[in-house]
Amino acid sequence: MQSLKLTLLLLICLFSSFAFAQEENDKQLVPPPPSPEIIEESEQVYTIVEEMPRFSGCEDMDGMNSEKVRCAEKKMLEFLYDNLTYPQAAKENCIEGVVVARFTIEKDGSLSNTKILRALDNDCDEEALRVVNMMPNWIPGKQRNEIVRVEYNLPIRFKDQDNPCSATFMLENDGKKAFTVNTPDGPITISPNSYKPMKLDIGTTLTYTRKSKEFTLLQVTEDMDGKAISIQKVMKKGR
Repeated sequence: MQSLKLTLLLLICLFSSFAFAQEENDKQLVPPPPSPEIIEESEQVYTIVEEMPRFSGCEDMDGMNSEKVRCAEKKMLEFLYDNLTYPQAAKENCIEGVVVARFTIEKDGSLSNTKILRALDNDCDEEALRVVNMMPNWIPGKQRNEIVRVEYNLPIRFKDQDNPCSATFMLENDGKKAFTVNTPDGPITISPNSYKPMKLDIGTTLTYTRKSKEFTLLQVTEDMDGKAISIQKVMKKGR
C-alpha cells in the first residue's frame, strides 16, 4: 500500500513537471508582439519653418537673409526661364495657366517626392516635373537652428509671351443709339440692339469716345490662375 502511494506521488510530480515544461515551450513558440514603430524627429517633414529653404546660388552674397531670399527667387526664375520649354501642342491649342509642383527639400538640399499638386495639361505637367527634377540642390530649411526636411509648393506658369492667346467675345449694344468702339484695328460701329463678335487678345483694351474724350470700355484679362480669359467691364456697354 505504501509502495502504491509512493508510485502515485511520483506520477503526479512527473505530470506536473511535464505540464510546466510544455507551457514554457508554448510560450517560446509564440512570437513576441512587434515593437511600436518610432518615428524619429529627424524624419518629420515640415510645411512652414522659421527659415524656409531657398534656391541655391546666393549663399555667398553679403547682406541680410531677406536679401538672399530675393536673390534666390530671382535665380530660380532664371533657371525656369532658361530650361522650361512650352509644349508645342499646348501652344497650338492655346493652353495657358499654372502648374503647381510639390516636392520635399531634404536635409542635404536634394529634392525628393516630386509630384504635381495642380495639373493643367499632360504635356505641361510633364514638362514642369522634368524641369523641377533638373534643379540643383537647394539651401535646406531650418527650424530652431536645426536643418529639417520641408515640403514645398512651386507654381510654374505656362504663357506664350510672343503669341498671346485670343478668344472671341460678343460685344452687344443694348442701347437705342449706334455705338462706336475704338479697337486696335480701328473704330467699329455697333447698331442699336445688335451685337458684334470680336476676337481679342489678352491685354487688349477697348475704348469709346464721348464729347471728344476717350473712355475705357473693357479690358481682356486672365483669371487668378492665369488659365481662363475673361472680360473686366469698366463701363456698361451701349450707354
